[in-house]
Amino acid sequence: MKRKFLGDAYDLAKRFILDSTRPISEVFCIPMFTDFPENEKEMFSRLIGVPIIKEQINDVNNDLYGKGVFLDPNTGITDEPSREHVSFDQIAFLLEKGAKFVIVFDQSFVRKKDKSKKEQIIKKLEKLQRKKIEAFYYVSHASFLLHLKIAIQPHNSRNNY
Repeated sequence: MKRKFLGDAYDLAKRFILDSTRPISEVFCIPMFTDFPENEKEMFSRLIGVPIIKEQINDVNNDLYGKGVFLDPNTGITDEPSREHVSFDQIAFLLEKGAKFVIVFDQSFVRKKDKSKKEQIIKKLEKLQRKKIEAFYYVSHASFLLHLKIAIQPHNSRNNY
């Protein structure tokens, strides 16, 4: 997350997506800040409507169990982690640490004639499937990768309302 983009239209899309997850679980953010002044980090948290749990993925311990996690890398998802990208392995790591779901703001699409955005999304989803992670994309002016790990509750006939 870069400071110069604070408050842009993408932040409003992030807020919408994150507000939509509230009935499922508490949601926390790992913003992956790269150039944010300390005194403005809380402003970002208030803008997207969720608290910051850690600033970087490597700082996470076992405090994610049953919670949703929102990742906001500068660029998006790729094979190798960097200051600009979250990797497929890092998404898997968060799920192994007990996250109920992971949402990633993803802008890392190459603009080439031979590779459409749709083809690139399918390739990313296939990489996650190979790691046994089911996911989908929400695509509008902003693209989000979403993984939900929700158990289906067994039907109990005594609780029919």
